[in-house]
Formats: sequence, C-alpha cells, structure tokens
Amino acid sequence: MKKFSGYFLIIAFLFFLSLGFYAIDEIFIERTLPEAKKIEIEKGESADSVVDRLHQEDLIRNQSIAKAYLVLAGLHKEIKPGLYSIGPVYSIKYIFDEFTKGNSAEVRIFEGMSVK
Repeated sequence: MKKFSGYFLIIAFLFFLSLGFYAIDEIFIERTLPEAKKIEIEKGESADSVVDRLHQEDLIRNQSIAKAYLVLAGLHKEIKPGLYSIGPVYSIKYIFDEFTKGNSAEVRIFEGMSVK
C-alpha cells in the first residue's frame, strides 16, 4: 500500500506540474494571426461572454484557463466596453490588459474653440 501511494504522489505531482506549464503557455506565450481582428465589447457584457466570443474567434484555445486567469488576476469586473483591435501578435494576458485599460482617445479643445 505504501508503494502505491508513492506512485500516486509522483503521478499527481507530474499532472499538476504539466497543468501549470500548460496554463503558462496559454496565458503568457504570444501567438500570431495573419491579420488583426476587431472585437467589440458592449456595455454590461460579462467576462464569461467575452471569453466565449474570443474562443469563437479562435483567439483563445482553452476557455477554462482564460476564465480562471481573469478571476485570479481580479480582472473579471474591470473589462471596459469599446472596440478593440487584437493582433497580429497577442497573448491572453495582452488581450485582457487591453480590455481593462479601456479604449480611450485624447481630444484637445484649444482656446476659442467650442465643444461643438
């Protein structure tokens, strides 16, 4: 019985080690696209629906890892609506960093001009 539990511990350790390396590969390693893709996030859209859409667009291979990353990093409630361009080089971390920064533009109104 003791010999069996030792093998079980080794197999469990190797399983979780390989799972960790797979998650690191999914989140941090950059991928390439032939051309950039546009993704629009609507106001009030949930993080789960964003991840599902990214999976449909073939930008994310494993939804569970992406959702776990969002929750563990605390980004699932910080996604801002807007139109985003992803690619041609991207990673899951890069995508969600962009989604949490938001899509903003700087507008200057010089003296003598009106808002109209």
